[in-house]
Amino acid sequence: MSKKNRNPAPRAKGFGSNLESIPTILAKLEALVERQQLAAALELIQSLEERYPNHPDALEGLANTYYELGDTIRYEWACSRLVAVAPNSVNAAIGLAGAYLTNYRPALAMGAFRSFVETWPDHERAPDAREVVAELETKLGPYLAEMGLEGPEAISVAALHEKAISLLDWGQYQEARAVAEEVLARCPQMDGAHHNISLSYWLDGDTQQAIAICERFLAENPENYNALGNLIRFLFLSGNPEAAKQRAEQFKSLKVEKINLFVKQAESFSYLGDDEGVLAAFAAAETSGRLDLAPPLLFHLAAVAQMRLGRQAEAKALWEQALDLSDSFSLAEQNLNDLRQIISDRYGAFAFPLQQWVRQKTLDELRLSLAAFNPRESESPEDQTKIAQEYLSAHPEMLTLVPALLDRGSPSGRDFAFYLARHAQTPEMLAALRDFALSDRGPDAMRHEAAQVANRAGLLPAGTVRMWMQGKWRELILLGMEIHAEPTIQHSKPVKNLLGEAIENLREEEGAKAEKLLQQALKIEPDAPDLLYNLANAWDLQERHQEAKELIEQIHQRHPDYTFAAISVAQMHIKSGDLETARNLLQPILSKSRMHTVEFSLFCTAQIQFYLADRKPESASAWLNLLRQTNPNYPTIDYWEKRLSKI
Repeated sequence: MSKKNRNPAPRAKGFGSNLESIPTILAKLEALVERQQLAAALELIQSLEERYPNHPDALEGLANTYYELGDTIRYEWACSRLVAVAPNSVNAAIGLAGAYLTNYRPALAMGAFRSFVETWPDHERAPDAREVVAELETKLGPYLAEMGLEGPEAISVAALHEKAISLLDWGQYQEARAVAEEVLARCPQMDGAHHNISLSYWLDGDTQQAIAICERFLAENPENYNALGNLIRFLFLSGNPEAAKQRAEQFKSLKVEKINLFVKQAESFSYLGDDEGVLAAFAAAETSGRLDLAPPLLFHLAAVAQMRLGRQAEAKALWEQALDLSDSFSLAEQNLNDLRQIISDRYGAFAFPLQQWVRQKTLDELRLSLAAFNPRESESPEDQTKIAQEYLSAHPEMLTLVPALLDRGSPSGRDFAFYLARHAQTPEMLAALRDFALSDRGPDAMRHEAAQVANRAGLLPAGTVRMWMQGKWRELILLGMEIHAEPTIQHSKPVKNLLGEAIENLREEEGAKAEKLLQQALKIEPDAPDLLYNLANAWDLQERHQEAKELIEQIHQRHPDYTFAAISVAQMHIKSGDLETARNLLQPILSKSRMHTVEFSLFCTAQIQFYLADRKPESASAWLNLLRQTNPNYPTIDYWEKRLSKI
């Protein structure tokens, strides 16, 4: 459909309301919209509409707000209600016609635009409406033929079929089912009506009935692509991915050349993450010569598949084609907006909104469970884990859906899956977080947090891990430890004072003064490992290197858990080329739950030295980045940066 036919929301200024509160609220609404505070605007107008459910001014404000939000489905719903209560409103009529066109309901759009021209032939918008009618007339013939409709009743049956789709989109499932049954009464061979009936049961929460209808219809009509596509979706979303994949192979073998089949194939394969299958369906549509009949959805699904395969230019072109067909096609616009973000913040290409993966009822159950707790109590990790685990028990299909949403869900879908997996902490959810962390999907920060959760659970080893960050595969360090600044060894007050003064002398490279103070402290606490270690540093400053080396080795033998000595001994082995011994000394330190900032900085330095000696500069850089993050003022950072820049 032509891009220029997008129709603005109805803007009629009131319908003679005598209720003083309504104009006041609408003025507030207009101010919120002008400031682009759209969430607040929607909350305000929904509150007004609940108080005055069929008041034209309230419905007009509701339609305008949905229009500003880009929610074309709810905009259509609001416009249809507005037309019902204000049939003489020009703006309501043209708004509804435009919504039908935007949401790819050509038969309904044809009827609405024709009605507009007949009712207001001299209106300034009438020439545009006539243009749309003329364009639709050229496309309706092939569209009706695709559905197997012909004769004088074809357009009215198609419009009724589209009405059922609208009702499904609006969440009116029983009404949609009734309309679909009316379509079947008039046209028994219309398989799209069977599709709408099965979908109405699915969306209404009756999974078994939805699947049974598809299987029963397929038994009689094995090449019915609507039933097969629905069955694939229902099987996968209900937690039976293997059965869904088997049916998908059957779907690939169908040889019916209809644009709706290609769209249904692309949709089904998108749920399964079969990107090559999606592109094969798109290519088949091109080869058939029917691509000009395709809705924007087919171009969008192909764009998502291209993007997931790393072909950004091809994906962008396809999303732009989808918007050429309908400039209000929000899925394409949302994906392009994501593409405009800096690469580390991108969520990645997605085919469907969350509500097409998880029924609204199912989403609401989790929200209600959280709301049942006092807000303060709900912040408790134990409470959230309990809620998440109970939710998983009630919805075992989430074992399939959470990994899928982490891989290919919308931003809200991935957020939902991440929340559930992070708080449930079950083996399956932790495995999903690990796999997500090691993938190239989703924002860097979310994947990094997933990696930390998986690391703490023992599913990812501490140390160097290859992860996708800032648009490249990089070596990153995973540590499940807390970095702190608290004293690691407790001393008496006199020793604490002597040690503090000695450390100041060491910083000023006054080794002899530091030694004198440390010897005094050792008379009070003769076996304190930190006093002995700092004494070795004082000797080193006085070029008594062999004595310092021997003392550090003695400290490590007597206090094997004293980290400073273990790191220093490892550094000695790195210097001598004995990397295996150095590795064995450093590796256990990674499993510590806490380390002092200075301790950890020395550990990072030793790791940099180790990986440089091992000729792995990427890993050395990863440890340098970690050192910079945890102790940005550490004195050797500049040295290591220069050293690494020369490699």
